[in-house]
Amino acid sequence: MALQLGEASELEQRVRDRTAMLAAVRDITSRLAAGLEPEFRGIEVQVVADDVPNAFALPGGYVVVHTGLLTELKAPEELIGVLGHELGHVARRHGIVRLAESVWWRFLIAQLFGDFGDLGGMSAQAIELVSLKFDRAQESESDEFGLELMRRVGYEPRAFPDFFDRLPSQTGTTWFSTHPEPADRARELREAINALPPLTSRQEPPTLEALQGPCHN
Repeated sequence: MALQLGEASELEQRVRDRTAMLAAVRDITSRLAAGLEPEFRGIEVQVVADDVPNAFALPGGYVVVHTGLLTELKAPEELIGVLGHELGHVARRHGIVRLAESVWWRFLIAQLFGDFGDLGGMSAQAIELVSLKFDRAQESESDEFGLELMRRVGYEPRAFPDFFDRLPSQTGTTWFSTHPEPADRARELREAINALPPLTSRQEPPTLEALQGPCHN
């Protein structure tokens, strides 16, 4: 989700104490993780000072959140949805699947064309293009997973799609992107949310001030 959202505030080099912010992010993550299968509940999350509005998951249950993402939030539920999305990558083992796919396509193309040699650039491009569709499917699957997980643990998801409304369009570059169009993601999430019954039990997230306070010096 490493997508630029316009000018970042001048905070990254000035963030000194992120203890309260990290506690708020970890509180959300632990509540979301409680809705996962037991084997995926040991999530490690860290907040790093970086102006790129980004969050990402690594194989093994590690999630990293940039301060640049936190400063872009208009509601805590946006972050909850993003974290749910990243936990979807963890729970569906997308990182491991992606690695396996990459190894497989390299092996297959090497068998078809022999050692990469002069075809190295073309082979590398072919590998990337062929595997992109899996990435986009995984991104959409993780959006759906994040929405489902939010509701499962009692978080209201209606503000989640608002985050994608503020992402720039990828028109002209979508073929080379691992993410679906932000407008499409927002629309699909809203359609899914509108088709769901109201929550019967709801828990309140940390406040926006708790998530952003340490960012604003």
